[in-house]
Amino acid sequence: MAQEMIVTLAGGKRVNARYDGFEIATDQSRDNGGEASAPEPFDLFLASLATCAGAYVAGFCGKRDIPTDGIRLVQRWERDAEGRLAAITLEVQLPSSFPE
Repeated sequence: MAQEMIVTLAGGKRVNARYDGFEIATDQSRDNGGEASAPEPFDLFLASLATCAGAYVAGFCGKRDIPTDGIRLVQRWERDAEGRLAAITLEVQLPSSFPE
């Protein structure tokens, strides 16, 4: 079954995506010629990776009746000398009460 996402150019550097009843707004920073009215698309790309991992952590805990209080994920990334994404790491930080 094919799915569809509609992307529209909303003026200036704003680009929006509509999917499944949601509208995801993006803009560029002022340094990149935008108005900084919404996150930059690349920031949402990074957030999508981190929140996807968070959904898996939540699912893991849910299947085992493990409370998720105090769990957090920290995502870090590095760029190379040309400014391109070189590495992404994700750290799952667990509270001391998390079961072995």
